[in-house]
Amino acid sequence: MNTYVKTHIAFFTALALLITGLSISPVYAVSDDTESVSPSTLLNYDGETYAASNMTNIDGHNSVADHTGDVASPVLSYLYPIDNSSLMRVQSRGNDKGVAVTWFNSDYKASKQKNVKKELPIFGGFYTDDTYYYLVTGQNNHSCDDSVEVYRVTKYDKDWNRLASVGLFGANTYEPFAAGSCDIVSMGDFLIVHTCHTMYSSDSTHHQANAVFEINTASMTVTDMHTEVSNPDHGYVSHSFNQYSVLNGDQLVSVDHGDAYPREIRLTRYQDDITDGTFSGGTIYPATVLSIPGTTGDNNTGVTLGGLQNSDGNFLIAGTSAYRTNSEAEAIDNNRDVFLASVESSGSTAEINYITSYSDTSASNPFLVPVNNNYYMLLWSTLSGENNNNGKRGSNGTIYYQKIRSNGKPDGKIYSVKGHLSDCEPVMFNNNLTWYTTDAKNKTIFYLMDIGTMKVKKKKPKTDKHGFAMTASLSAGTIVGGQQVDLNSYFSLSENTDCFYIRDKAGRSAGRVNKKGIFTAKNSYASGTEVTIEAQIKEGSFFNSISACSITVLEKPVLSLPKIHTGAVGSTLDGKKYFTTESTARQLPVRWESSKPNIAEVDPTTGLITIRGEGKTSIIAYFGDTTSGNTVKQKAVKANMRIYLN
Repeated sequence: MNTYVKTHIAFFTALALLITGLSISPVYAVSDDTESVSPSTLLNYDGETYAASNMTNIDGHNSVADHTGDVASPVLSYLYPIDNSSLMRVQSRGNDKGVAVTWFNSDYKASKQKNVKKELPIFGGFYTDDTYYYLVTGQNNHSCDDSVEVYRVTKYDKDWNRLASVGLFGANTYEPFAAGSCDIVSMGDFLIVHTCHTMYSSDSTHHQANAVFEINTASMTVTDMHTEVSNPDHGYVSHSFNQYSVLNGDQLVSVDHGDAYPREIRLTRYQDDITDGTFSGGTIYPATVLSIPGTTGDNNTGVTLGGLQNSDGNFLIAGTSAYRTNSEAEAIDNNRDVFLASVESSGSTAEINYITSYSDTSASNPFLVPVNNNYYMLLWSTLSGENNNNGKRGSNGTIYYQKIRSNGKPDGKIYSVKGHLSDCEPVMFNNNLTWYTTDAKNKTIFYLMDIGTMKVKKKKPKTDKHGFAMTASLSAGTIVGGQQVDLNSYFSLSENTDCFYIRDKAGRSAGRVNKKGIFTAKNSYASGTEVTIEAQIKEGSFFNSISACSITVLEKPVLSLPKIHTGAVGSTLDGKKYFTTESTARQLPVRWESSKPNIAEVDPTTGLITIRGEGKTSIIAYFGDTTSGNTVKQKAVKANMRIYLN
């Protein structure tokens, strides 16, 4: 594939030349051997594994997540309300295991789960435009090779069937998603990804900056990108420790957390119509949201960036700050407080409103979530100072929240409740603001905030030890009680199977399956019972279904031929009429035979019995279709007859 090339306007000022050299040596400038340049690293940054190993969610916990430190990371936990009765959870899993998609009903009972392959090894983000689903993934490019695909956007339908993908190659990217996040917006057929990366270098130092690109989702082609070093007045921020974007009509508005060029929370208003396929070709209108005191390039900014919302053309930005004045010392001595900033549609500076004033604790990075057209909800926790399993400061177990009017002003008091936030941004589902956390034992808790009463309750999703049900994707046909089927010939498995499982009680009464995948039908009603058998793999204490197969089981056939029969040579009996079970008509024998054809001969296909002599014989009917090549153990049904000639 060809490298996508775009010419950028850059190096307009002396500052741009300084950016090119980047004479500082920050934590997030990484040498070729992936060791940190600066010994003062706070997060033990390793360019080889950082972006892929922050959290594992289904294999670990997401409580508090990375909403506690200066530097963000890609969100790995998402909720999407499909309608009032269905909520979809999307979460990236650790160790390249893919993305787990789980559907819950309005009672938070898991109905099914699907594992979606992670196409490139590093997860960036999930997005939906309400018609299609998109996953953004990436991979490291330590050779700085323009033929390496560093970002990929993959498009899926609503059943998570893969439709298409498009990638960025080279893109001045040494490591994607490094020391930042990934936010996505769209309008019509155009989708914009606002993320970050460490970049190519000629001196073995790979500096970090934001990266923005646009794709046409109808043709799945890249239409615009900004990944090169340039002037901050063109949207470039380095280092950029968190990124958010919104649309203002057909124009992109973004915000970055910068520690050097510039050292501030920076709002950028692009003036291009994104539906023309470009976001960055026109005039840029920047605004300073929050200036950050301190040394240029010092990663310890004392600030976090938590969200961006467009409120009727005015932009609301949430975060935390250790500063109340432009005194660098206050970043060390003071605790972090939650702030809410407002930037007018054409303003160049922000109005800052501090929501908290802590003297003995610090706030975690907040969420700013739209609830309806009239107000937003601001949510945060306070930090205990203790390390949790993510290596970050853990929450003290209390969530704080306050209504915010559309003009950015607080509405009413600050509420609190015992519990935790996570990296999952809350969403509205059935009039409740909803989010979830997972712990180290993979236990999930949903939090439901009634936006009328402002009360929060917890909900544990209903499931069982064998994981999540799946929709049957294959059928092994119809069999009768007593027959056996080797399911391995029906399943098409990409992973080794640890067990096979029949979930529902009716299915278990109609048959059993062993660990080798051999299903044995027991019995059923005349109308039959559909049995769904799931192939599962064990992951930790959970079994996760990876494929399923359905079989319809009919009742056991009984052949009731007369034990004593008198007739003339050449007379006949129709064997099919001597089955006493109704279901036999739905599954006729595939073969007939007689133990002594000289006594009674039977047509192997029709079951017509012809008397040939006097004596004893056994008439045998076999059930089980083997013509498809699948391994089926036939069920033999036998009846003994004594023949007398008249």
